[in-house]
Amino acid sequence: MQYTDFNIITMPRQQPHPRLDQLFGSALRVRLLRLLLDHPLDAWTIPEIHRRLRIHHTPLKRELENLRTFGIVTMSMNGENGDPAYQVHTNALLYPELKSLFLKARLLIERALVQEI
Repeated sequence: MQYTDFNIITMPRQQPHPRLDQLFGSALRVRLLRLLLDHPLDAWTIPEIHRRLRIHHTPLKRELENLRTFGIVTMSMNGENGDPAYQVHTNALLYPELKSLFLKARLLIERALVQEI
């Protein structure tokens, strides 16, 4: 069996698009992490994330709490209306690895798309 150059997730070459939701177990979690990791200096309120990702409030709140439990996301009360605002915790132990993993996954997808063309 051949593997891609991205041996961290060791996806077989037969799957041209290794999907992070398979690794993380939740497409919602991946979309949320991608947004937060792509904008590490921005603090997002739940309505802002809802508008951006079209995720319902209840599962969104649950995922944000899960990410807070792991120390990946911080919460502050600096939203416009006193709403909680969430931001990726750039000093978290897992931050550099998560950022790198998401970047590599994006590069693999782009590479696969170029090969298809």
